[in-house]
Amino acid sequence: MNKIIFLAFVTGILMLSSLIYAVMLSNFADEGNILLNLTWGKVALIDVYIGFLFFGVWIYLREQNIWLFLLWFIPLLLIGNLVSAIYLIYAFYQSKRDIKHFMLGKYKTENI
Repeated sequence: MNKIIFLAFVTGILMLSSLIYAVMLSNFADEGNILLNLTWGKVALIDVYIGFLFFGVWIYLREQNIWLFLLWFIPLLLIGNLVSAIYLIYAFYQSKRDIKHFMLGKYKTENI
């Protein structure tokens, strides 16, 4: 489980650094328009959002409260995988190193 935290931390720092770099050096509207006009840009965007959907399903299965799910899922869609990394760390500490709890959430593990 420590490897999960390490991976989430490193990728979170990488994502945050990339976001800061992009915001400081480019114009999102101009470059986003270019990206959406490229075939591979569209494919990459579809791929990313399908990944967000899969990760969102996992968040939904772990959380009891729809509002808590939305509190995580909406920023995931807007900010990206930086939120995934933060949620992995959150889920890890919430689970107290229990893999079933980590994967399914506290309330779902009672029936397993």
